[in-house]
Amino acid sequence: MGVTLSQEQIEKLFQFQALVKEWNVKINLISRRDINSLLDNHLLDSLSALPVLAAESTAEVMDLGPGGGFPGIPLKICLPEIKLTCLEATQKKARFIELAVTELGLPDVVVIAKHSQEAQKDKNLLNRYDFITARAVAELKELVKISFPFLKVGGKLLAYKSSKAGQEIEAAGEIINKLGGTIEGELRQEPGSGDKDRKIIIIRKE
Repeated sequence: MGVTLSQEQIEKLFQFQALVKEWNVKINLISRRDINSLLDNHLLDSLSALPVLAAESTAEVMDLGPGGGFPGIPLKICLPEIKLTCLEATQKKARFIELAVTELGLPDVVVIAKHSQEAQKDKNLLNRYDFITARAVAELKELVKISFPFLKVGGKLLAYKSSKAGQEIEAAGEIINKLGGTIEGELRQEPGSGDKDRKIIIIRKE
């Protein structure tokens, strides 16, 4: 993925994985059926945005609906210079992310425990972010409507999707045009041992 990690960063990724496994019993951060494929289907999948974000390593990034902290926390571990805002509506999950940030000693991370509609009332969050990441949040047409108010002009939505996202892209075309967006490209992740063929749809706010 074009990023060299230190031993400390690698250890933090595994530390985060262990925290998710520990707390998943209490909070159900991810599907319990998926816990044994946490490394491939969640950690490595999260890192598939690294080629885009590494080029702008001091960017402000909002992770929309991260749930158990994916993809934002793994990306922050690998790119410590980014400023990360995690917008998570579920209070228990937001508290877990705060705990993980403290345990891992990650600077410049803000956790906001609000729904996106509520967060849009905060003018300090609007037209602010260079990137928004969103993984397993909503269909693309809804995701564009949710995320664009937070993006600055020239900012990009990185929407994690399956390889079968063609219908979502087609259905989102009208709203993307209406809001002044452009599909800039796709970033494909090579399937790992989890065999999930995934890609990231990159949509720029013009």
